[in-house]
Amino acid sequence: MLTLKWTREKTRRTDKELNMAKTRFILAAALPALLAAPAAFAGGMAPIVAPPAPVEPVPVMAPPSDWSGFYIGADVGTATASSAFFPADISGTVYGIHAGYMYDMGSIVLAGEGFYGQTQISESGINVDSASILKLKLGYDAGSVMPYVVAGYGNYTVSGGYAATDNGTVYGAGANIRITDRIFANAEFLQHKITNFDSTGVDVDATSVSAGVSFKF
Repeated sequence: MLTLKWTREKTRRTDKELNMAKTRFILAAALPALLAAPAAFAGGMAPIVAPPAPVEPVPVMAPPSDWSGFYIGADVGTATASSAFFPADISGTVYGIHAGYMYDMGSIVLAGEGFYGQTQISESGINVDSASILKLKLGYDAGSVMPYVVAGYGNYTVSGGYAATDNGTVYGAGANIRITDRIFANAEFLQHKITNFDSTGVDVDATSVSAGVSFKF
């Protein structure tokens, strides 16, 4: 009886030890896999990278416009005059030279200009020989274009059957158009008015349209 009991106890201990050995073996075999799993999981996940923020293109700024400076140039155009001196309106070519200075204050441009021109206007033996005009201009800097209004004072000389010199007012509008930094074209419309020409009681009215080219320095 003692022998059988001891044998059973021994068998139970042997089974228990065998089960524990199996458990240790299974744990030993599974441990590397368990340890490798987090690393494999971490390695398999690509890091989340935020897309780069869009880069706005830097606008290219146009160089600032500046009409300031002295300038000289030449003009050619036509003029039409009406007066009791003439039996009908007379017209002809006007050509001349001009010089002036512009001061650009940003949006507003102020200018002073002197013009001297000769004409080919003649009727009934009376010739309109020349005109000398001082002008003040108020313009708007629109970049490559500068529209303006103009007012001034002119001196006019006639010869032939009646010779005299008298003064009158001038007003009108025009525009400068930049061709290069130093060269610009010009178009201008002027109204000329001489009241009581040479104290004769006769008024003279004229209109002129001209185009020109100027060099700024």
